[in-house]
Amino acid sequence: MRAERVFSMNAFEPANRKPQPARQLTAGTQETATFDLNTGLIIFMLGLIIGFVFAVPYAVFMLGLE
Repeated sequence: MRAERVFSMNAFEPANRKPQPARQLTAGTQETATFDLNTGLIIFMLGLIIGFVFAVPYAVFMLGLE
């Protein structure tokens, strides 16, 4: 109990106050970070698929394998 009061991980928090759980502060940030990551992965995969759709016929045509 005393270690919680003396050693606070938050620099802006007074030493005599019980630290608040970080869940309440970072819940929205975590959700938006996950959403941004998922959206980026979906766009990246769609870009790969569209790129291969255009690149494979182009490579076949350029190599003369039609």
